[in-house]
Amino acid sequence: MSANTFTFTCVGSDASALSTLHSKLQAAIGTAGSAWPEPLGSIFSEWDQPSVLSASLLGTTLRFSMDASAHDALENEQIIALHAAGAEYLRVQVFNSQVGESDTSHHHAGKRISAKAFPKPVLSEGDRLYELVLESKDGALAKEIKAGASPDATAHGVPLFMHALREGMMKSVRAMFEARVDLAPCLPWATEAAELIGLHDGYKREAMLAALLAVPGADVAALSRSSRVVQAVCVHPKLLQWLLAQEGVDVNARLYEEEIEQEIGSLLFHSVEFFEDRADVLSVLQAAGARSVPPVKMSDLARLDRLQWGYRDAETPAQLAAAGVNLDTSVWRDDCPVLRSVLRNYQGAQRDLRLVEDLLDAGAGVSGWLTPEVVRQEVLATLLDWYWYEEGAAEGERPSALDGERAGAILGIFRRLLERGLDANTAVVLSADTLASRDEAFATPRVRYEGSLLGAVACLLCARGSELRSLCLPLVELLLAHGADAQAPCQRVAGHPGSDGTRIWVRGAWPEINLPWPEGASALGCLLQRQAQAPDPIDAAVIAALSARA
Repeated sequence: MSANTFTFTCVGSDASALSTLHSKLQAAIGTAGSAWPEPLGSIFSEWDQPSVLSASLLGTTLRFSMDASAHDALENEQIIALHAAGAEYLRVQVFNSQVGESDTSHHHAGKRISAKAFPKPVLSEGDRLYELVLESKDGALAKEIKAGASPDATAHGVPLFMHALREGMMKSVRAMFEARVDLAPCLPWATEAAELIGLHDGYKREAMLAALLAVPGADVAALSRSSRVVQAVCVHPKLLQWLLAQEGVDVNARLYEEEIEQEIGSLLFHSVEFFEDRADVLSVLQAAGARSVPPVKMSDLARLDRLQWGYRDAETPAQLAAAGVNLDTSVWRDDCPVLRSVLRNYQGAQRDLRLVEDLLDAGAGVSGWLTPEVVRQEVLATLLDWYWYEEGAAEGERPSALDGERAGAILGIFRRLLERGLDANTAVVLSADTLASRDEAFATPRVRYEGSLLGAVACLLCARGSELRSLCLPLVELLLAHGADAQAPCQRVAGHPGSDGTRIWVRGAWPEINLPWPEGASALGCLLQRQAQAPDPIDAAVIAALSARA
């Protein structure tokens, strides 16, 4: 939805009036316009669901920003009302997201004035530098610091260094660090500072973290138990080694996660999610005698989450089921148990295929969420889309061809799903695209398919020419064994039939995969016609299987 974003800069001589207006703007943040205090409610009553995004008061300068609908415009009566509320001079910057254009106007006493006539705010050094933070002028603030402005300036009782960190202004942060900023005033926010420093790349990151932890008065033992601090530090093995050598630091202590306000496991227990089991970090932990210490108590959801993502010491589906954990617990929004989540997030890893099999074997259910749409998008497009295999091969993580182990896992998953209630006659609508041309955007050759699941497998996704060819016969036999109709009509249209249906990438001899077939023909009819034109041993076996069930 397009919107106008208004940024108001108000300059006035009545500090009390500006302070009152500022407090009312702060009260309006996160509330509906109908509940805004006066005079804000009256000034913006004609706008369509406006919202106050932020408000700050620096000396005699008040700045606030608002979102409104694209058709909302600032009228002269509103400008006069803001003047009356304390804004003697008013600068209005409007950004329209629909067209990506902005406009700025300046006002005094109800009239427009030039930009030169708009007074410069009278600010302390800290507030002047903080204004650059509010305006996201990273380069300008860094330039000020390099030119001699104090890196130890504060605004609203918070160090400028923290303000810049929170806004991701890393040029300024680095400039302050190089200017030897005093990090001691940042200690009340030390865990937040460490986390924010760790989130940004750069050659100064490790040095900044080391300097923060070495500030006199820093409680290093307490900081070493903060998950926010440890996550930032542990990607730097030398710094981690230093931290673990400090007095009072226990490598096996359970960490504390501030966001959920509870203890979690030790650093080694969280090695996968914190540093992806990097060998150099593990070496440091091993030398320090690290053990994988789980939290005292874990929720079922946390245990399922560790299972899905393959974290250290994760329990197996069978172990979780034996412990009374409900495998059908939704792990993300409604109707998304861990089985569905694994399928939905699949990116070609063999481990995920094995996990799906193990979950089904341990009793995970499918009846509550396995709709025809989910079958298309989260089963077919997951298991028979070649994109993930090629991506994995490019990264050197997975084979570029469908090996026997992977093929067996895919067939095993289909068998288990069919046994659990997947309808072998599910109707599917999909768009098959050739992977060889995926970077050509809308020029990509495409086939639209509508019909049975059986036809999609036998005549398109695993058809002759497809690199999933080895799955064709066993998958067809599996579908037939579970009641698939060999005579169910199918339809496919070449060209660019639109974006309806699920998109699946195929790899192989596209001209062969893309051969036309009679309109409304069944999978059996299509294969008989093709076999008459050019015999194929796999198609012959598939035709025999289909004919036996026809």
